[in-house]
Amino acid sequence: MWSRILAAPGEFGCAAVIVAEDNESFVGFGSCGRQRDDALMANGFSGEFSAIYMLRSYHGRGVGRSIMSIISSELSATGHTAASLWVLRENAPARAFYEKLGGIIVGEKIDERPDAGLVEDAYGWLDLSSLGSI
Repeated sequence: MWSRILAAPGEFGCAAVIVAEDNESFVGFGSCGRQRDDALMANGFSGEFSAIYMLRSYHGRGVGRSIMSIISSELSATGHTAASLWVLRENAPARAFYEKLGGIIVGEKIDERPDAGLVEDAYGWLDLSSLGSI
């Protein structure tokens, strides 16, 4: 999937993919692009943080803040003023991180699986400029 996205990012609505490294080792990444959720788009969130991941050993070191700052700047550069992301409700560390960055819950969905439903919350930022300076 990522090979296809990186080869033709525009076809997938991808504005940027950022990779974080430490001593030439991969420690995390983030990606962003146009909003894929119609309800969030209708509520003014034209941009989306589509992926943000990092090694657990790098949590709390500022890597996530840097990734969010860079990809929010990329979204702003492509004309977006507001953006959102989806996170599993059970992911308390990620939720705390997004709340610390000023994200507010703006939506909810249940991803139905054969064995259970996964509840996801959407966090949104109405002003991306607040993330560009973190």
